[in-house]
Amino acid sequence: MKRLLLTSLVILAAALFFAAAGPLFAQSGSSRPSDQAGSTQSSPPAKAPASELGRAAAQMEGGKPSRAYDIYMSLVRAYPGDDAATLGAARSGAMSGRLNQAVIFYEILLEKYPRDPALNAEIAQVYMLLGDRESAERYAAVEASLRGAAPEDNAKALDILAERTADLQIHGTLRFGAVYDSNANLGPAGDTMDLGPWRVTLDGAGAIESFGAYAGLDLDMSYRPYRDTPWRLVADARMFWKGYDNSDLYDRRSHESQSLRLALGVRRVGERYMVETRFKGEVYDSALFQRVSAYGPEFTLAGALSPGFMIIAGGGVDKRIYSRDHFRDGYYGWTGLFGRFILGDAGHEISVGGRLLLARPDKWALGHRGFEQSLRLTARLPLGFEFSPFVTHTREFYRGPGTILERVKREDDRIRGGGSLTWHVNDNWSAELLAYRTVNTSTSGLYTYKQNFVSLGMAYKF
Repeated sequence: MKRLLLTSLVILAAALFFAAAGPLFAQSGSSRPSDQAGSTQSSPPAKAPASELGRAAAQMEGGKPSRAYDIYMSLVRAYPGDDAATLGAARSGAMSGRLNQAVIFYEILLEKYPRDPALNAEIAQVYMLLGDRESAERYAAVEASLRGAAPEDNAKALDILAERTADLQIHGTLRFGAVYDSNANLGPAGDTMDLGPWRVTLDGAGAIESFGAYAGLDLDMSYRPYRDTPWRLVADARMFWKGYDNSDLYDRRSHESQSLRLALGVRRVGERYMVETRFKGEVYDSALFQRVSAYGPEFTLAGALSPGFMIIAGGGVDKRIYSRDHFRDGYYGWTGLFGRFILGDAGHEISVGGRLLLARPDKWALGHRGFEQSLRLTARLPLGFEFSPFVTHTREFYRGPGTILERVKREDDRIRGGGSLTWHVNDNWSAELLAYRTVNTSTSGLYTYKQNFVSLGMAYKF
């Protein structure tokens, strides 16, 4: 009996052992991935919550890629297989300057989707920002082949991106053309005018119309000393000449003018702001007769409150020196605030704002304060056309009268309205038309005038 009971216990223990260990032997004995797949079911990766993805996307749309990156990174850690979180981390990383991290996330996605044109194009841009053109060309070639684009178009796109991300950037515009000015000397309607209680005649003071020509050159330079810094050295140069053909202007030394500006400064660019300060020097010469020199600091602060709205604040102070009218020597300054709205995918713009003006020349009566308001619309039209109407209103209040014959303090109210039409022929050449009318109403008859101005010319950008 004891032997039978012992035998039964051994058989029961062996049965329990093989029942428990059998699946383990079966799993270890299977060496093919297909067998493993048949024996176990893999669950799909967990998805990141839509609310968190939406919160991160809202930060991106609000111009805060660093905050978006932090949210996406937390989602990637919690849901490593979620493609939306990985793509968000890649894009926000690139926009916030985390270029190496962005490359890692793009490559993770490209392992899954190697034939996605957008992913190949975006990682190519990130490699260009890193200065690795060889890798950028490799991914850009894949993207071009998927779109069926020509290789030369692909190379041109990379060249443009290389220029935009280069440490040293130099851009310029050369302009030339013809002008018509109904009042080239900014004189009153005629030689006879009322100055206080007196009616006087000043020979040659009246408006003189003329045709003429102009030419100008604008140069802008910026230099980043090393890749990871947000600071850049900036400089600009402006040269402009305008001449009229009416011989009556020769007698008044107003038939020709030249100007030159040189400036040097620093600029810092952040995720949502840009701050810049420059020290400038300018020279304006009228027919080699009257020369005005000016020098002083100027500043600009711009902040993007949203992708479609930007606030721009600025100001400057000039110390001016006149070669003949020394009583005009002194300090002239301004400060202003402007808003810039970008509308629609076409990039239409609205710019509106104002400036406060202040002048403190040596002659007390010429000192003045004032303000200026401006509005400009820019419409991007088909076939490369761009139309930009504008209007400005300026009020100036002087300390003293306009002339010795007057007793009322001089006040000027000036309105200028017009527009420009630009036709972008290609990436470099454009045709430019500018037309405006100025009406200046003053308490002094000597400074009351009207002016119609038209210019037509070409511009070459490089």
